[in-house]
Amino acid sequence: MVDVWDENWDALLLFKRLSTQWRVGMVGVIGLDMTVFFHELDRKKVPDDLYDEMVWKLGIIEGAALKHLNKKH
Repeated sequence: MVDVWDENWDALLLFKRLSTQWRVGMVGVIGLDMTVFFHELDRKKVPDDLYDEMVWKLGIIEGAALKHLNKKH
């Protein structure tokens, strides 16, 4: 189990809800399709300052997930 700070729950829940939205290339998973996340943030009318923070947090989650997804077994 991983502890999540309260201020990170919204980003984690958004990632969880849209976690099938990966872009895949010849070398494997290359990143999230952020247009889907942008659409969801726009739909929820997230204010600019929180929007930028959420995108930054999603980038951190994306980076950690990419390390795991592309790990050679």
